Amino acid sequence: MREHIIEQLRERASVKGKQKTWVADLSDDQLYELFLRLRNGETAKSIARYIQKKWKVNPRSSIHSVSQGILKFKKRIAHLLLTPPSNSISQAVPLCPDEIGQLEGPEGLQKITQLQLTRIERMMNEEQETGIKHTSLSRELQALSTIMKCQMKLNDWHIMHEGNDPIKRRRLERMKLRFEKRFRTLVDSIDEEGMQRVLKASEMFLEDAEKHAVEAEVGPDGKLQLVKPVHERVRQKNLRG
Repeated sequence: MREHIIEQLRERASVKGKQKTWVADLSDDQLYELFLRLRNGETAKSIARYIQKKWKVNPRSSIHSVSQGILKFKKRIAHLLLTPPSNSISQAVPLCPDEIGQLEGPEGLQKITQLQLTRIERMMNEEQETGIKHTSLSRELQALSTIMKCQMKLNDWHIMHEGNDPIKRRRLERMKLRFEKRFRTLVDSIDEEGMQRVLKASEMFLEDAEKHAVEAEVGPDGKLQLVKPVHERVRQKNLRG
């Protein structure tokens, strides 16, 4: 991933038809560090001071002059600064409407917690790799702590209100409406002849279902179990006697 980012940074450090700046002469490691500092929200002047002191880049130029080169480069890589790293273990991807319900309840909050943990892990790995401190790491840790507290409270609430969760009820209602809409669309698309075939097939299915259906009841353990026919119960009783 690092090499892929550096490749894109190198392409935008020197753009054909645009003024070339001192950024184009940086090494790959320096270019990547500049990218990380910009992504961490450091100001152009702060980075300029660091570059002049540590890298000895344009030491005779003013801070303003060096920072102007940084700002030009920042505009060229704006899309990279806004894009989350694609090598994240749990990369965030857009959810379609049918998947939004998956973020509800304890399971959804657990997923969000894992995403935040992965984000923090990535930031800490980058700090160890580059020596550059993420200025937002403390805020991310605080956010994780808040999420985990909410998760514990939600788990307790879920245990106390099992079977009466209004969120689940609303989700089921939405699923019902979507199903009814799709079913009506399907029915409207079938002509009269096709509808007769559907009705005939439905009748055959119901007849077969009734013919092959078996009776079940809730057992002492709370699970469903098949009800044996009368003659089978009598036979087993005689065998035991």
